[in-house]
Amino acid sequence: MAAPLTTTHYALLCLLSAREWTAYELVGQMERSVGAVWPRAQSNLYADLKRLATDGMADAVTEHIGRRPRTTYRITRHGRALLGEWLSSPGAAPSFECEALLKLAFAPSTTKEATIAQLDVITAHAEARLALGRRLGHEHADNDGTGPLPERLHVNAVMWRYLWDMHHAMARWARWAKAEIEQWPDTQDSPQMRRRGLTALQAALGDERVADQMR
Repeated sequence: MAAPLTTTHYALLCLLSAREWTAYELVGQMERSVGAVWPRAQSNLYADLKRLATDGMADAVTEHIGRRPRTTYRITRHGRALLGEWLSSPGAAPSFECEALLKLAFAPSTTKEATIAQLDVITAHAEARLALGRRLGHEHADNDGTGPLPERLHVNAVMWRYLWDMHHAMARWARWAKAEIEQWPDTQDSPQMRRRGLTALQAALGDERVADQMR
């Protein structure tokens, strides 16, 4: 019995439902689009593509450009049927993992400098994702919506806005957290540090109340 399809297989079918792609193009499109919410290693993506072709969900046509082979994939009727079933069911709730945040959570076991270094990792990640989002956004915004796959612009804009806002929030939080931790004498417990923590909580909750009142 064949193993069930993974979310990655369905993500590839989603892209194939929009148009046909070479294997190289498809792996690149995964990185620039759904890779932001479903990152996967390139080597695994090539293997998953072959599985789709082997199981009849995609047709693979190989041709040679000079001496180099090039394989183009297109979704089959069977692939579209399976994709339709998958898309019609609710997806899993978000999950999040970040080793830098895990290490930050145990700051009392290390130094203030090591703790700040974790924030630098998160800041660099957020800035890199914002730079990519800025580039992708301008591909459409500066060309009257005639960028890649313009027929999907209404959906892509909603996805783009989620990632744009999320990474702006991540960068904003990292700046605040770094400024806060830089004022700590160290990472150890003390009455002063507990007061700082309480003040931070009260300030955030107060900001939320103000925002609610302005709605």
